[in-house]
Amino acid sequence: MPAQPSSAYEFFPLGVALMGELADSLERAQAAVLQSDVAEMTRQSERQRKLCADLSRLQAESSQLPQGAATADQHGVLGRDLGEEWTQARLRVARLNRAYGALLRRARRTVDIFCRVLASSAITYGPPAPPLAPARQDGEG
Repeated sequence: MPAQPSSAYEFFPLGVALMGELADSLERAQAAVLQSDVAEMTRQSERQRKLCADLSRLQAESSQLPQGAATADQHGVLGRDLGEEWTQARLRVARLNRAYGALLRRARRTVDIFCRVLASSAITYGPPAPPLAPARQDGEG
């Protein structure tokens, strides 16, 4: 995780960077689901977990700053631009997260359908009968 912010103003660039990484990870995870790449899905899930933890820590640290700490609004146009970037990054991640969730639900329904087909065909196609032992002839024994 990047260095701890010393003012609320520093929160925005760090937060925007982390949100950008999270958006990238969500896009990569979506591609992995579409390609049925389980290893990549697992890697991206772990990356997302780490980024969310970093964002939570950053938010907690920024809320611990003294009330008199500089805020983005006190820094004029640049502060407004950073605030807008932060808002846009959050909206992008939220949109990607909804799309990824819908994709995972669709994939889950597909797996459920295959499981039901497999379960119902198990009755139709039972296990093969064991091979018959060769017939014993008289005198063998």
